[in-house]
Order: sequence, then C-alpha cells, then structure tokens
Amino acid sequence: MKKSIKVWDLFVRLSHWLIVLLVASAWLSSEFGDAEFKWHSWNGYALFVLVLSRLLWGFFGSTTARYRSFIKAPKSAFVYLQDMRKGKEAEYVGHNPAGGWMALMLWLVLLAQAVTGMFSSDDVIFDGPFSFYVSSATVSSITGIHHFLFNLLILLVMFHVFAVFYHQYVKKEKLIEAMITGNKTLSNANTDLKLEFRPFYFAVLIVAVIGVGFWLVLRSYT
Repeated sequence: MKKSIKVWDLFVRLSHWLIVLLVASAWLSSEFGDAEFKWHSWNGYALFVLVLSRLLWGFFGSTTARYRSFIKAPKSAFVYLQDMRKGKEAEYVGHNPAGGWMALMLWLVLLAQAVTGMFSSDDVIFDGPFSFYVSSATVSSITGIHHFLFNLLILLVMFHVFAVFYHQYVKKEKLIEAMITGNKTLSNANTDLKLEFRPFYFAVLIVAVIGVGFWLVLRSYT
C-alpha cells in the first residue's frame, strides 16, 4: 500500500526549475545573439545568488532539503547503484544516496562556473566584473577553467537526466511530478515520518540577503 505525501518544499522546487531555466538561458545567450555577453552575465549573477541560496538551504531548510538527510557516506551511493542495477534499491523519502551526491556536485560546479565567469575574459568584447583585479595570466587560466567546467556540467546534467528518466519511466517513480507538486508516492514504511517544512518567506529572506549583498559588491568594485 502506498500513499502520496509532501516531501519537497516550495523553495526546493522553485529553485530547481529556475536553475534549469537559467542554465539554458546562459548557454543560449552565449551561443546566439548576445554579442556583448550582457544577458549571459546577468544569468550568471542570478545563478550565483540562487545556487548559493540553495546551498545554504541545505543547512537551514526543510528536512528533505538538509544535507544530513541525503548526503551519506560515498559507500552508500555505490551500494545504492549496485542495488539499482539488480532492481532492488531501497526507497528514500528525498534524494537517494547517489542522487544526493549528484545534486551536490551539480550545485558546486554551477557555483564555480558562476564565480569563474566573473574573472573571465574573451580579450575582445567581454571582461568579467572582477577580471581587472587579477593578472592577465590568471584571467587566461580562469577562463580556461570556466570553459572546462561547462563541459563537466554538461556531463553531470546528462547523468542526472538519465537517472531521472530511468526512475520516471523504468521504475515508474514520478520524480518529475514530485518536483512540480512537492508530493511523492511512498510505501507505508515512510509515510509516517515527521518531516519539518520551513516557510517560504525564510528562503526568500536568504535569497534577498545574498542578492543585495552581491549587488553591493558588484556596485562597489565595477
């Protein structure tokens, strides 16, 4: 017997889809029609604020958003992947051990991508807002890292999408719907868990503080 319960708070869901949109927009703006990289830059700034806020939500957010609920020992992730290959993986309320590490890697790579972009330059049109505060050699190195991180990000996204589609269409777990509605269908063993949900305004406050602080830094140094 299974039951649908709320597992994801509004900020987790909203930040997830906004990150998807911002990454797509940043890529499209760099490939098509953004000659001066202005839109690309603003996408990067928004990603920086949103991803950093999501990382902080891992300490202060709802039960399923906290690191202690989904970041397990690396061995747990390997065991889960082995069990998944055998078709006998355990059920988890939030992220499974492998999915938890994947999410954390995606956030950290996105954050690093945003930060390196601020120190990057194409030596023609675009100069990151902080590229003037480091040497040209450093800028060149960081620009190379920025491009490398994008390739790494694409690889991680491919693994993430594959895992989601596997669970969605092979295991018949409605993960996509859960990240939209916040509800997940679980067995009776997990439906009685006491989950704590932080109010959305608390997340908005975190985003606002980081956003205003970052804007003040940009205004002061650019």
